[in-house]
Amino acid sequence: PVYQGLLAVRGGSVRPVRGCDLRLQAEKGSLRDWLTEDDRRSRATWTNNRRYSLLWEFDGKHHSPSGLVMTMYELAGWEDSPVAVQGPARWYIEGERMDRRAERILEKLEEE
Repeated sequence: PVYQGLLAVRGGSVRPVRGCDLRLQAEKGSLRDWLTEDDRRSRATWTNNRRYSLLWEFDGKHHSPSGLVMTMYELAGWEDSPVAVQGPARWYIEGERMDRRAERILEKLEEE
């Protein structure tokens, strides 16, 4: 995935960013109550961990963006949840969708 490539490009790194937030799409109704029980469930910090870039506030563990969404489905008890998800399209960093941010940064690096 593009977002993982960010960390390897030209040996650079991405500074940790607190305040990554989950923005739900189709699953909004299924997870809303579970998320509002503890607001830490919908927040994470972007880190320089190449494989598990999100540090989830709720459990203090590193997760991949997609893996974290799937973990949330499981913990919320959503029985009819999708079997796969595009996690970077659900997580926003400073108001910008994670996958779009990664593409923008890569384009900028390629111009240099």
